[in-house]
Amino acid sequence: SDMAGVAPTSPAARRYASAAFLVAQEANGLDVFEKDVASMQSFLAEESLAQIVADPRVEAEKRSALFDKACPDLGESARGLLAVLTTKRRLEILNQVLNASEALLDSHYGRSKGTVESAELLSDEDIGDLEAVFSRKTGQEVSLEQEINPSLLGGVRVTLSGTQWDASARGRLDNLRNNLETVELD
Repeated sequence: SDMAGVAPTSPAARRYASAAFLVAQEANGLDVFEKDVASMQSFLAEESLAQIVADPRVEAEKRSALFDKACPDLGESARGLLAVLTTKRRLEILNQVLNASEALLDSHYGRSKGTVESAELLSDEDIGDLEAVFSRKTGQEVSLEQEINPSLLGGVRVTLSGTQWDASARGRLDNLRNNLETVELD
């Protein structure tokens, strides 16, 4: 999933996510919950469906029923989560709740998702090498989503859990410029 373009999650979304996560954990159903989160996210990735689900003018029960058709095999935790959001009239934050759930699952399983920006497309092998380096560095299972950013000129910039490692040509130029500005010339 694309964490880079994800809006920050609200405290309410995190509370719902952590309640659903705990219910799933108690029932030894985290694997099912993770699968459900992914299938609901891919359902909401369809722009028009996401808009209907978030539209408060459409009856909450009708919006929630869309999931029964699209994701008929949802487990107990996911169903409970949908039911609570429907009753509380909070379905419009479902996407945030799912993103928060995904973050909880990642942290539980020692996984970390980040982005690697580069001026050109990197090979799968290059991305794999970077993932391996950062997995060793962090002690977590790192997966990187690629983003093309021509302004970097060359090299890569990796962002992981809010920390940035800049090995881009643009970053090196900026460093050089900053260093030159602090040099005293008498």
